[in-house]
Amino acid sequence: MERWRIRNSILSLLAKNRAGNYIYQLLQKYFGQFNDDSFISNKILDICELIEFSLSSGVSIKGTNVLELGTGWAPLAPMMFSLYGARTVTSLDLNSYFIASLTKKTAAVLIRELEKPSRVASASLPNIFADRLSFVKKYHNDPSLLLKALNISLLSPVDARRTNFPDNSFGLYYSIDTLEHIPPDQMKLLFSESRRIIKPDGFFIHSIDTADHFSYTDNTISSINFLQFSDDEWNRLCNRYTYHNRMRKNNYETVFNDAGFTILDKIETIDPGACDALRNGFHPGPHHLTGQHNELCINRLIYILASAI
Repeated sequence: MERWRIRNSILSLLAKNRAGNYIYQLLQKYFGQFNDDSFISNKILDICELIEFSLSSGVSIKGTNVLELGTGWAPLAPMMFSLYGARTVTSLDLNSYFIASLTKKTAAVLIRELEKPSRVASASLPNIFADRLSFVKKYHNDPSLLLKALNISLLSPVDARRTNFPDNSFGLYYSIDTLEHIPPDQMKLLFSESRRIIKPDGFFIHSIDTADHFSYTDNTISSINFLQFSDDEWNRLCNRYTYHNRMRKNNYETVFNDAGFTILDKIETIDPGACDALRNGFHPGPHHLTGQHNELCINRLIYILASAI
């Protein structure tokens, strides 16, 4: 059996087990990606590049109340947005995945990356607030004090389709590796709510991982492996820990337009390995045959959005 199928079978069993969430958290705590320093370092670089791209596109972070969709296990992105001068960062998640020990580890790696001569430091230090970085150094071993010092609030479980925030509460709304886990039919409510709570002149940043996530732990499959399955087949394979909506560029842009957003800027990253798979005979399912091959092979989309006038 393929490695990804074995992993998916294990997670499917956990999803059906009453103690599944507890076991899943333990697996993430001791064996998840945030235990790997190189993974954290790469994420720091990715987030720095995302923020720098956003700044170059006219997004304002300094002094802004920022809202994150999808906290995950360690609030690395909220820490980064705070370092770039956000007034506050509020992070919402439908699941309570936060793990304090992984936050300690992430903060320690963040300090190291920002202090050594590296791509991260050279790209980011001119825009990072020194007083905020001093807080990270001072409180990196105490996540509660660290989050308080950086004006970060973690709220979960919270349904981002129905928040209790007043209208126009925030100036910036962002997500990183989150939209791909939301069913397409739920995005209309999500985006309607996001537009309500963001100021009319605010911005939206969405970084979307469109790759088959199983390909990260199984090098025998490509980043478009999941496109071979029909919707019914894929829905039977998925569980609450592995769901991916498999939306491609044209799907997201249609949803954004229908939701009343204007695309101000974007980045598209094509996976050469996926292109090779198509050239070597990989056949997407009929529901994906209408897309251009290059669009099918995009494994990362970054959008800067604003509410349409």
